[in-house]
Amino acid sequence: MPNLEELGLGRNPIGDLGVAALATPLRKHQSLTRVYLWGCEMGDEGAASLIKGLGKDDFKRLQSLDLDRNHLTDKICAPIVEAIYSGAMPKLVEALVSENDVSAEAREAVQEALDATAPNGFALTTSM
Repeated sequence: MPNLEELGLGRNPIGDLGVAALATPLRKHQSLTRVYLWGCEMGDEGAASLIKGLGKDDFKRLQSLDLDRNHLTDKICAPIVEAIYSGAMPKLVEALVSENDVSAEAREAVQEALDATAPNGFALTTSM
């Protein structure tokens, strides 16, 4: 499906292993703009498989990453912030991490990174 722009897997209990299995194909997909992985029962390891070590051609068009309602902690927010500031996801304007065990400070750090790097000064709010 080379023209797939949005992938919604919300409320599917794929967990860390499922997300890790999907991570490489998702990262390499050239037309993907939105990934919805809310309520997939993943933790920091699953989310890290999506974010850590992004190559220059990974998530080139990704605008929205929804990781709400999982088992994430503050630990995953630092790699998300790092990926945003490094330009690894140059089109990202929305990163949702609410309804996890993520502190308000960590969510704010993600939002600040989005605000600072948003294309054309446009960033959507992360859900709080």
